[in-house]
Amino acid sequence: MQQDYFTIYLQSYLQSDFSDVLAKLTTEEIENLVSERVNQAASIFEQERLAGKDVLQAQEAALAKLTNGLSFSTYSFLN
Repeated sequence: MQQDYFTIYLQSYLQSDFSDVLAKLTTEEIENLVSERVNQAASIFEQERLAGKDVLQAQEAALAKLTNGLSFSTYSFLN
């Protein structure tokens, strides 16, 4: 369930803010990027929940990992 959420979130984020980057990648590269980041985010979410964090806190940490390094988009900045 969480992995589906993270997958949809990241794909939407990449398509809306980084479409220029996606255009330069192959389908396999995009799938690998999404898969790796989603797995890391799901792991962080699980670790945070096991550490006693509530769902929103765990989700915040997981989303930070999911989008790490993708925080600036020239496209979004100019719009």
